[in-house]
Amino acid sequence: MLVTQTCISDAPLTDEDLMACLAGEADEEVTEHLNKCPACAERAREYATMQSVLKRALYRLHCPDSRQIGEYYLDLLPAEQRETIQAHLAQCPHCAEELAGLAKFLDDSPLPVEEASSPRPGLQILWEVFDARRVVGRFFAGRMPSAPRLASIPVKGREREKDELYRFSITPDEQTDIDAEFVIYRQEDPAFVSIHIQATIPAVWPQAAALQVTLTGRDWMLSQTTDEDEWVIFPDIRREELPSISFEITPVAS
Repeated sequence: MLVTQTCISDAPLTDEDLMACLAGEADEEVTEHLNKCPACAERAREYATMQSVLKRALYRLHCPDSRQIGEYYLDLLPAEQRETIQAHLAQCPHCAEELAGLAKFLDDSPLPVEEASSPRPGLQILWEVFDARRVVGRFFAGRMPSAPRLASIPVKGREREKDELYRFSITPDEQTDIDAEFVIYRQEDPAFVSIHIQATIPAVWPQAAALQVTLTGRDWMLSQTTDEDEWVIFPDIRREELPSISFEITPVAS
């Protein structure tokens, strides 16, 4: 541990003294010394940082993964598994924070009510990078929220394919260079569509052999791994459900 200052005393606080301070169990003499000595105070701060990192690592050993937290939020888990995760969330601030962030992203962009005279709104996509290895997004129908996070770009200047309804691109941003294209096709039954997604493995995910794409609807979840051409295809999706579908893209280790 690097400390650039010198203790004001010939007898610096011991490691045990510092740990007692962090636990709130130090005696008055140790506390007084810590308040007066910049060198020992710096050591205490370094110990506190290490303690925080260790606690976080220990928490994560027993944490549910991101998909399980998403399934918990969407109430898609069996009762027993849901109760287990609920108990874990009550004890783990890190998973509770992840759940809160996911809930905010999926629920916190209220869409304006369309007037009857307004043109019928088209489908759009919002997406967000939660960390360097996880991209989450959602479809919606309506005008873009006033402060969108990251919006997809409609693909223009090309001839629309037969039965193609929508085509969007997710372009690289400063946090990840993921590049994805979403194409939605009508099916023979007009009540259903097929969602085709091509996702390129970002250079920041060098260990990834493929990408896993997960779609979540009102009461269902589908997951596929990209093929050798970097595509996944989800057929037989009810068209009326499109505005309520969320998606997640994560790396699959090689």
